Amino acid sequence: MAHGVNGRRLPLQQTLHGYSEGHRLLASSIDLPPRDAKTLLMMSDASGPAATIGAEGYLTGYPLPESGHYALARTWPAPELPRPGCVWTHTILIDFSDIPSVRGAGGILKLFRRPQGDERSYGTGIEYVSMAEDDDRTGMSDDFARRILSAVYGDPTRPIVSVAADVRARETLALAIWDQQWPRLRRAFRFCTLSFADRSSLNATFDLQFLPANGRLRPGQFKSAIDADRRKFDTTEWLEDAVVDLKEGPEGSLRRFLRAAGSDVGGRESFEPLATLHALSLHFDLDPSAVERAISLLERTMSIDQGHAARSSIVRVAANAADSLGTEGLQFVVRNFGLIDPAESDAAAERVGWALWRVDPKALFDIRSDPARGVIAERAIVTMPPASLLEGITSTPTHLVELLGARPDLAREPGLWLLEGATKPDVFQIIEKSPGLFDGVIDAMIRSGRPLYREARATFGSDLVLRRLLARFGDPTIEDGIRSSWLSAAASDVDAVARILVEDWVDDVETLEAIAHVVAPDAVPNAYGDDPWLLAIRRLSTPLRNAYLASFLLVRALGRRTMNSVELVQATFDVVYDAAEQRTLPEDAWRILDRRLDRSYWWYDWDKCVRIRHTVVKMYLDRGIDALAFVAITARDDIFFELIAALSEKFGSQRYLKAIRNRMSDAGMGGERLRIVKHAIQW
Repeated sequence: MAHGVNGRRLPLQQTLHGYSEGHRLLASSIDLPPRDAKTLLMMSDASGPAATIGAEGYLTGYPLPESGHYALARTWPAPELPRPGCVWTHTILIDFSDIPSVRGAGGILKLFRRPQGDERSYGTGIEYVSMAEDDDRTGMSDDFARRILSAVYGDPTRPIVSVAADVRARETLALAIWDQQWPRLRRAFRFCTLSFADRSSLNATFDLQFLPANGRLRPGQFKSAIDADRRKFDTTEWLEDAVVDLKEGPEGSLRRFLRAAGSDVGGRESFEPLATLHALSLHFDLDPSAVERAISLLERTMSIDQGHAARSSIVRVAANAADSLGTEGLQFVVRNFGLIDPAESDAAAERVGWALWRVDPKALFDIRSDPARGVIAERAIVTMPPASLLEGITSTPTHLVELLGARPDLAREPGLWLLEGATKPDVFQIIEKSPGLFDGVIDAMIRSGRPLYREARATFGSDLVLRRLLARFGDPTIEDGIRSSWLSAAASDVDAVARILVEDWVDDVETLEAIAHVVAPDAVPNAYGDDPWLLAIRRLSTPLRNAYLASFLLVRALGRRTMNSVELVQATFDVVYDAAEQRTLPEDAWRILDRRLDRSYWWYDWDKCVRIRHTVVKMYLDRGIDALAFVAITARDDIFFELIAALSEKFGSQRYLKAIRNRMSDAGMGGERLRIVKHAIQW
């Protein structure tokens, strides 16, 4: 492939050092600061006294920090020069800012050239097209790479030396190691492929030096160095990962990870942790515990002010796997949550918050006010299912009011009303600010099974509580005993009952019967206008057939509270009488009737029908009710006959009977009923 198709053109600087009345700079395309110039001069000389250098020379790599360049140099022997031990050194200078763009450092080797009487040509810059395919890794054995990598990164504070391998393998491995590193480590890494003496200085230790293979030097001559050839090491996953990546070259997954995660970490000591993180990352999808191990490794090996990029990548993964993390892993994510991309923040906060709530609900409240991490608490509280929130809050009940302030809809959950502190004034103050929740809250309080009607009435008023009770009358989730106790308490406000009865939505017998079971027949006031109970039964879509309700209303009609006694008798008498006659009258209906019906030694108390007839007749007679209304008490002629008979037995009834006769005649009513009335009149 031609240069420039997929590479980046990099401007490089160069220098040439050699002999001219001493070893010195012969040409340079750049002016360097004095300190860097001195370093360059020293490093360009032979790598030790009495050095025996092969024709192919050796490579040296080191930084020039003042000018911001990395020096890659090749040194050749110069036997043609008059002084023994002279060398030529061609140094290529890469700007620190261009180091990330150097892909396949092996291609730079092609730029080195031994001077051929053209020294002046080294005084201009050169251009290099960085190409991945320029990288050459032939001749590099796995065992050799494994041993050197283990030493370089396994003992990161010590210089490493080795006598292994030929010149070609040394250069290939040294450049491959340098190319594998992330830019920041590249800028600091020092190596030499043939050192006849330790090239380190007081403030610039060489990381990796290869010694002559002829045995003239012993590794022990290098102060504090580790002999890689004798060092014992274990084959670890990170090490194998690194060896594989060396063979993969510029497209290796490890080096891509290192360049992303190592942007803010420095020396060799960071390589093993980062490489281990990468090795662990290969298992994240199948082994959730790998995420926890990665977190533990980061916390153990990198200070809080380092490894932000690495933390960022692990935080993102950990946030995605939050459900499987333990307390330590979740705390790591929370501490470093600010490293997550804002575009992913809401989704990550939701997952992490849910998981944190599962293991430590209090911790969620602890971070809620934190500007950087509060989003975790807010997203979790807003999105978490009510059941999960209620389960978690039991472990930190002091935060119930705070939770409810953020999620007032929880008040619609019966479980909330079983919690400690659920009936505190602060709770109801929050609920009062959300009128749209009132119906659901009342339902939840009822379904909780707790006797909270006093609190409900105080907060929502009797009318609303009573409406919700009646609206949920047939709800199977509410036990009958609970419903009855609530209804009794709510109905103790008889004015509220009266208001409910006149509302249009109360239009079924079941609801009216439910109310009738919890209030006394005379309880509901009727100081003016039509009786609320009468208005309610008029709205029924079918005639009243409910024996209990009819009995209740008949008792009310016989009392003095209603202004519509006649209408109530007309609506209920036949229903009650038929049930009594057929012995189908419910026991609870008879109990309320029995307390109001007349008793007499003239007839048997056990005969319900007799007592009903005589009590109703007495009411009409005693109250002087319109005589024509008497005719409308029952639709049955046979019962009308019994009513007239009962009336005729009453003291002073003759006058009333005559009034009935006259009113019937005036109304044009004849037939059997008129005959019965006339027959009962004594002339």
